[in-house]
Amino acid sequence: MLNSLVTLLFAAPLALILFWIMREDVRARRIPNGAVLALFALWPVQLLAFDRPEPWWSGPAASAIVLTAGLIAWHFRLLGGGDAKLAAALSALIGLEGLLGFLLATALLGGVLALGLLAIARTAPALAFLEARFVPTRLRGRVARVLPRRAGGRRLTVPYGVALALAAVLVLVWPPPR
Repeated sequence: MLNSLVTLLFAAPLALILFWIMREDVRARRIPNGAVLALFALWPVQLLAFDRPEPWWSGPAASAIVLTAGLIAWHFRLLGGGDAKLAAALSALIGLEGLLGFLLATALLGGVLALGLLAIARTAPALAFLEARFVPTRLRGRVARVLPRRAGGRRLTVPYGVALALAAVLVLVWPPPR
């Protein structure tokens, strides 16, 4: 019973924070710094509440590795700064043992997300027509909010925070075999 309560006390805030991140990333293409800090704050809770098979420094080490790689990717405009910070915060919760699985799941989910957004972008004119024709006036414009956006008119942006959050859930729920 106590173990279930501890799991719930960790999982509930984690789920709320990840939902907040995904919502904001889809809506505004921004990841709130407060959400990233809240994820980092969950690391000591996780460390004290759960019996992890790896040493205590595994989380900070994974976080440092991912933050370094993420900042390099951000410098070359391959990844957003918020995505780099989010990946680092989630890596602290996952640790070195699950890091490869997390990165692989993120890449796969991000690819699926990007392909889906490209498909939607190609059908955007048809969706706009259907929205203008069939959606009540007071609800118009809501479809356009979730359609892929172009950054400065150049290229489509992908809310990669969604892929990061879903990959973290997958790795935390199904940790790698030992």
